[in-house]
Amino acid sequence: MKLIPYREASAAVAAACTPWRDEPVPARQALGAVASRPAIGAIASPAFSNAAMDGFAICADDTVGAAGDSPVELPVAGELKVGAYAQAGKPGSGCAFRVATGALTPPPLDTVVPLEQAMVVERRGATVLRFSGPVEKGRNLRIEGEEYPAGAAFDFTGERLHAGHVALLSAAGIGELHVRRPPPLGLLTTGDEVRPPGAALAPGEIANVNASWLAAWCTERGISVTTARHVADDPEKLAREFQQARESGARVLVSSGSASAGRQDVLRGALRELGARIVFHGVAMRPGKPALLALLDDGTPVFGLPGNPLATAAG
Repeated sequence: MKLIPYREASAAVAAACTPWRDEPVPARQALGAVASRPAIGAIASPAFSNAAMDGFAICADDTVGAAGDSPVELPVAGELKVGAYAQAGKPGSGCAFRVATGALTPPPLDTVVPLEQAMVVERRGATVLRFSGPVEKGRNLRIEGEEYPAGAAFDFTGERLHAGHVALLSAAGIGELHVRRPPPLGLLTTGDEVRPPGAALAPGEIANVNASWLAAWCTERGISVTTARHVADDPEKLAREFQQARESGARVLVSSGSASAGRQDVLRGALRELGARIVFHGVAMRPGKPALLALLDDGTPVFGLPGNPLATAAG
């Protein structure tokens, strides 16, 4: 086994793998994919000016000059509800409006007085809001576009998209974006002594840790697995499984186990059956030294990883 430097192996892997396909997908289906282009938002955040608290929406200038001995009173002219415009009056200066958290608060209303801080006075069947001092403009109001405007660019190019990305894209009104998805994989584990996780083990047998780990690793990264099977230590059977995995749509084949030069030559025997060209077998690293890369006749890369779970993870 001739060992090559890790960097040389990495370069060979990069050269052997085809570029990920670039495709537009709905934002809600982009989880785990890698963004390939910036996306342009259609909606500002907030999309409209709205109350940050329950209370009363007013025009702060209406309270200028208010004092303890000369209070300003504003009649409550209506109500601003979530998802609805003003009721029982048109928003404007010179009056106050009851407002719920998140309700649209249009100009000239520019301030929200929290319910617990409001001095409400009932007089002859009417409700007024009394102020003994001026109110600071803009308090408790979320202004349209203060986080980002409509038309903002969201550039996550090269980033693997997680739930936070998906939420932000949806909030910005981005229904679709371009992503790069990894090619589908065929996963094979080998070994006569390997048994499914949870099965009773006889002396000398081990659990198939690699099958679980590799499948979970792919799921975390949004990689589609077309085939996941275990194969006995038989070169002809392994070659057939490789062929079937390729026919099932796998564009990359990964085998775990039987990669060591002294391990009955199962993997190399299967590759000979398929007429594959071995790019390298052995990398100067530990764990993971027996790692192998081969190319089938149609260019499909085959990665041979050691059977030891830690070495598989390193490879």
